[in-house]
Amino acid sequence: MSCDLYLSGRQDAVAKSASDRQKRVAVLMSVYKGANAQWFKRALDSILCQSWSQFDLYLMLDGPQNEGVMKILRDAPDERLRTIKSAQNQGLARSLNRLADIATGIGYDFYARMDADDIALPRRFETEILYLMNHPDIDVVGSACLEIDTDGRELRRMSKPSSNSELKAGLAIRNPFVHPTVIMRGKIFEAGFRYPTDGHLVEDYGMWVSLQRAGFIFANLDEPTLWFRHDTSFLHRRRGLRHAWGELVVRARSLTIPGVSRIAGASIILATFLAKLLPTSLLGLIYKIHRNLYSQGDKNLA
Repeated sequence: MSCDLYLSGRQDAVAKSASDRQKRVAVLMSVYKGANAQWFKRALDSILCQSWSQFDLYLMLDGPQNEGVMKILRDAPDERLRTIKSAQNQGLARSLNRLADIATGIGYDFYARMDADDIALPRRFETEILYLMNHPDIDVVGSACLEIDTDGRELRRMSKPSSNSELKAGLAIRNPFVHPTVIMRGKIFEAGFRYPTDGHLVEDYGMWVSLQRAGFIFANLDEPTLWFRHDTSFLHRRRGLRHAWGELVVRARSLTIPGVSRIAGASIILATFLAKLLPTSLLGLIYKIHRNLYSQGDKNLA
């Protein structure tokens, strides 16, 4: 595999010392049953071709995979790739927790997330890790992203609030991170924190609420580090009573944290719950309006 496509034209790394480059990173990535092989290849290549090369990629094959995915893995030998197979589909939260259990037994300075259908920009790890190294008070960092459609066409630029105070205040009304942009310090998993498994497709949101309650500090970079794929099944997965209830529970749980905006939070929680019960076509219209406002800079809507 050639990395020229991803690394062409990049600048030299900001960190110059050998000790900086030895910071150990574990990347946690789960491949769900029925994953699009072409998208998976782009995702995998974008990680293996990162400018920051000191990492191990822990890859969970969550249930039986199609031959396209398996061929890509056979054709991509890399000593940094550690593949774990699950005979049955166990879901994202349990997959990530199992990978975290394995990786913490080895020990890493940082843990990065990645999804099997997104594309990391070439300097994603370098940008975020250097930020954490230069800001020892920050425990979890995410970033803006560029949303793309199923054909890879760019739709819009998405960003989140940057400071911990903003992210905490809005915790009840928005997920503070674009999950596959996140890198967190190793001490979080080493302390026993794991993704909650009691909600449907809200594992990351639940994790951030737990970490804020424990006093960890968040930040987001305004610079995009990822192409985030918005496919046709996105809204189908994020509607219905099961998902709506799980998200409501997480949002309500955040209201007990000092510094979270409770007045605005209560009304948004109810409105979001009801919106998730709408038909996909109506939810899609609301999502489009919301995203267009959000991409124009109104970060409080995110």
